[in-house]
Amino acid sequence: MILLIEDRTERQNKFTLEVGIEFNDYTDILDNKIGQEYDKLFSEFKNNKYNLEKYTTIITHRSAFSEQNSEILDKLKEYCKKEKKTLVFFSGGISTSVHLQNPFEFLLLNSKTFYSDNLKIFLEDYRENFKPNSLILEYGNYWTINLLLNRVEKINLFISHNQNEKEIEYEDFLDEVKIRDIENFIQIDEPTQINGWVKISDLKSFASTLSKQIKERIVLEA
Repeated sequence: MILLIEDRTERQNKFTLEVGIEFNDYTDILDNKIGQEYDKLFSEFKNNKYNLEKYTTIITHRSAFSEQNSEILDKLKEYCKKEKKTLVFFSGGISTSVHLQNPFEFLLLNSKTFYSDNLKIFLEDYRENFKPNSLILEYGNYWTINLLLNRVEKINLFISHNQNEKEIEYEDFLDEVKIRDIENFIQIDEPTQINGWVKISDLKSFASTLSKQIKERIVLEA
């Protein structure tokens, strides 16, 4: 179940009219707290009587809790960190999205990006797969492309930072780049390693091959 907390009912109504989304169509997976439902939840937060156990994903306006805002947001962060749940903050004042995987999945994005077709795609995907994919909220149908491009950027940065080396420990490369996170989305032939070490030249070839695969995927999905 997804929890959505919105203190500005008029804003939600405005955005949803523009996008054409009906929240009542998703009551099986979405608990939309607006109006009186929001007031009740806010009271529970203030009195430490809330129960978030049934939710896998918590989405809230970043300024939803007035004078207790910082305190309640911190509680949500600690809760999601402890329970390994997805947390999303949205706000009109955010210009650049932030997505983190550790120590829990966290996404910060602009309200217009959140209240867009991406939200419908996110909800449909959640209904089908029974788990949250917050990257869809950020990138919509092109989330896989952006994930792949992000990994290529990380590889190139790693190579740049180690350009004076001939070889590097492969585990250091994996820890920094987390290349195996994308193996479910694209076929990867990892670079050759010898006794746990990989040549920088082989990493460059690996980055080049992966970039080519991504370009081919972009053409297919365009």
